[in-house]
Amino acid sequence: MPETKPSMPNPPKGNRKGLPPRDREAYLANFRLHVYTLLWMGYERLDRRRLAGLDEPSITGELVRSMREAMAEDSAPDWVLNYSLRDDPPIDSPGRHGRVRPRVDIEFERVQRGTRPCYHWEAKRLRDGSSVGTYLGHQGLGCYLSGLYARGHDEAGMLGYVEVEDERAWATRIEASLLRSPKQFCLLEDGAWSRVSVVSQIGHSYRTGHRRGQDGKPITVYHALLRFY
Repeated sequence: MPETKPSMPNPPKGNRKGLPPRDREAYLANFRLHVYTLLWMGYERLDRRRLAGLDEPSITGELVRSMREAMAEDSAPDWVLNYSLRDDPPIDSPGRHGRVRPRVDIEFERVQRGTRPCYHWEAKRLRDGSSVGTYLGHQGLGCYLSGLYARGHDEAGMLGYVEVEDERAWATRIEASLLRSPKQFCLLEDGAWSRVSVVSQIGHSYRTGHRRGQDGKPITVYHALLRFY
């Protein structure tokens, strides 16, 4: 299990958006740390060779199952009790109801009195010449830029399942595509692709900043590239 930094104190009850900027930033950082730690707790338990070549929903389903198993172990940190995970859950979207509601790949929910803040992750396989377009397209990153996913959220995540070459090669391709079309991807001036470290075990993690076309509000997207071969 990865070592993690001490958890920040829980924020006051109610909507975190009412927190002062400094407290809100600390709250998001703690939420992000826990989400990344849960990702690693599940990922390290997987038999990645067995999953190689499966479709994205199958890989994601196994990753979520593995995270839940890790959370249930006696050795899991106490803070895991504050979270629940959903695989492919329907999410609310104006004008779309029932079975036609959009479904995000993974939803992390922080269970607390009052609001239940969520962290969405969309996953895509990185395996051939069309993969970067799919990763950044309207069914990938574009779901956040349009406001379809993570509506009203400050942050969200993208997972890249690396099936050929390595994480560095795919990071270079994704960055190049973003740089070629910054307006298309609504990149903020300070939102260029940049490497970050949230948990050391997920070594290929990146951050981008965008302005959503739906409401003009900014969103920060964290990208985690995980090898599956």
